[in-house]
Amino acid sequence: MDTISTSSFIYNPTFYIFKDASIRQIGKSYTHTPCHHLVPPSPPTIFENDVYVCTNALLKPGITLHTGCVVAQNAIVTKDVPPYAIVGGSPAKILKYRFDEPTRNRLLKLKWWEYHFADFDGIDAMKDINYYLDELESRIQNQTIKPFYPRKMQFEELIQISKQPVSVVKPQTTPQPPQEPSLQDQIISFKEQISKKDNEIKALQTSYQKAANFKNHLSYKLGNSLIKAHKSWYKGGYIKFIFEAIKIKNKHKN
Repeated sequence: MDTISTSSFIYNPTFYIFKDASIRQIGKSYTHTPCHHLVPPSPPTIFENDVYVCTNALLKPGITLHTGCVVAQNAIVTKDVPPYAIVGGSPAKILKYRFDEPTRNRLLKLKWWEYHFADFDGIDAMKDINYYLDELESRIQNQTIKPFYPRKMQFEELIQISKQPVSVVKPQTTPQPPQEPSLQDQIISFKEQISKKDNEIKALQTSYQKAANFKNHLSYKLGNSLIKAHKSWYKGGYIKFIFEAIKIKNKHKN
């Protein structure tokens, strides 16, 4: 922002258009100034304890997200977020606090994050937050729990752990005994079976009737031809019957 131009000809030596133009103009490449000399590196963004950042939030470099704060989805955070504040919007503003001021001060003084989470076992999370803190303070004062000092891990180590296969154990489910159908369901099932049988019977009756009509019709024709042949046997009626039978057969072969 403080240089003669914001153009990359000042700091980018690999942009061939500027390089070729400089060689044509002055016979050599333009003497650039490295970008990190022009723009100082941003200070680190600090996440304190138990910070919750939702999806697609944008954080300005160098800000501090203090203990217990929540950053809403799509928020653009340009300033430090106070402890236990909930911020959202563009730019992000404080929407509300998770707890009242005395409770926030109590949480920060207790520093519960310095203890192993398993030491909180048995404290009802459904109760009021101050009830939870009463139980936790009692354990600390009675020295039934002590601060936990975890081993520090490098980011590369976390990457290696993430690449290890994870075995998923499916919970065993107890097979449920089959439920007896209700009386209404049984009645409906019986009606469906009766209707199905009725349809089958009707189909059989129709098929039988068609077959009976076909046989009667064919028998009638053959019988009629045989009677004619018998009456005219002396005129070669039986010979004619053979040809008539073949004709009837060909007509009714299907």
